[in-house]
Amino acid sequence: MSSNFDYISLEEMEAATKGKSRRKLVESLMEAGVSKEVAYRLGEIWSYTKKVGDKAWKVGRIILAKIVEFVKQHAFAISGMALGAALSILVAHIPIIGPAIAPVIALIAIPVGILIGAKLDVDARKNGGSLEIVEELIRLAHDFFKLLIDAFKAVFPQTT
Repeated sequence: MSSNFDYISLEEMEAATKGKSRRKLVESLMEAGVSKEVAYRLGEIWSYTKKVGDKAWKVGRIILAKIVEFVKQHAFAISGMALGAALSILVAHIPIIGPAIAPVIALIAIPVGILIGAKLDVDARKNGGSLEIVEELIRLAHDFFKLLIDAFKAVFPQTT
């Protein structure tokens, strides 16, 4: 009974991917805030198949569709994770102590970013699913990191 259920479930998931293209799923990931590079790398999963018995299952399509579904449902949590990771990368570049404290910052910042993002996801669903704040958060983080990079370049000009 268990294996029948698995095959039926797999057939339903595969059928749900019919009519979807790799390009549309990759675009959906980018619209949800995933970087272009990551979205294209995930898109490579699309063509993966696995033969079970006499049927070749398009498991890559199923996996990619589920990833897109997850990212759409948890856009703030994904953004929070990315911001936590970015913070730990910035800390790693602090002279002398950065490499020592960056792993600790990552262990704290990434889960906290995910938790805050998950709370924002719940609030967004309650308020009609508005994700405008995610776009603003991404723009704010981008502007902040650009400012920080420009400041470091001004303080520590490269010598060629």
